[in-house]
Amino acid sequence: EARKRRQQEKKEAEAGGRAEAGSEDGESTREVEEQEVTPEVLASADLHLVPLRAGLGASSVPSKIYSILAAGRPVVASIDEGSEVARVVGEAGAGVAVPPDDLDALVRAVEDLVADPRERARMGNSGRRWAEAWNSPRQVASTYADLITELAR
Repeated sequence: EARKRRQQEKKEAEAGGRAEAGSEDGESTREVEEQEVTPEVLASADLHLVPLRAGLGASSVPSKIYSILAAGRPVVASIDEGSEVARVVGEAGAGVAVPPDDLDALVRAVEDLVADPRERARMGNSGRRWAEAWNSPRQVASTYADLITELAR
């Protein structure tokens, strides 16, 4: 149903039809639909890749990593050692982190997980549990309390 609706909207837009309708708060219809289907799309994959070039791991954390974990799917992250993404993947037991720009390690990690559905399921479930605990009201409050304490120093 949603797919048919998006196809129709695309046809209308290409034909010079209506512009995207905005909601009262300025959010477009398409943005709302994308937010609604993103979890389904993420959960439809067997595994996800999160590639970052060497040196970017210290200053960039792709937000999709948290959505992937919440979707219960394993991750192969090509990321700097010691980065936030590598830490999260390891702490969550949700996948494999390989050195950036190491194509052989990346291919090996993907092939290993493709060949082992039980390990993929274990990692996906582990990531999901981590995401649920990390995003719990108690954890969010604790994180804010730690931040306030740190800023008060």
